[in-house]
Amino acid sequence: MFSEVQKCERSAQFRMEVELEQVNNSNNQELRTLLWNVKKNLRGMMYQNGSLTAETEGLYYIYCHLHFIIESCCEDAEDLQTILNVNGNAMHNVLSTVTQPTDSNSKIYRDQYLSLQLFLNVNDSISIQTSHVSWLNVKFIPDANLFGAFKL
Repeated sequence: MFSEVQKCERSAQFRMEVELEQVNNSNNQELRTLLWNVKKNLRGMMYQNGSLTAETEGLYYIYCHLHFIIESCCEDAEDLQTILNVNGNAMHNVLSTVTQPTDSNSKIYRDQYLSLQLFLNVNDSISIQTSHVSWLNVKFIPDANLFGAFKL
């Protein structure tokens, strides 16, 4: 049985916020890896260029929440896609279709959330990509965009 201190160290989690520099005004649908500002100690993981790398092998709980504000989209439906990559390969995909509302002055609010338990080996890396970086809400609720993991 672990003491409370050991439990806390084993399951330390962290949050990150999307860097403002990553958002531009284009509606480019190209998948882009998100860069993050590390807000807490990364116990057991390293961060570099949008990827978290496991320093120890084990079962991890991985989560991501992205909040989007869509002020305009094409007349046709557009797909909003978020992907969790492990070692550069897509592991989990969240997809929703966005259509223009009948009232052209309306904004569309979308949240995409993913979470899963995954066994990671030493030096396995995880990253998040999304198709519409410009739609991320980094102005009004920047703390709503999260990416993190902790060892179970």
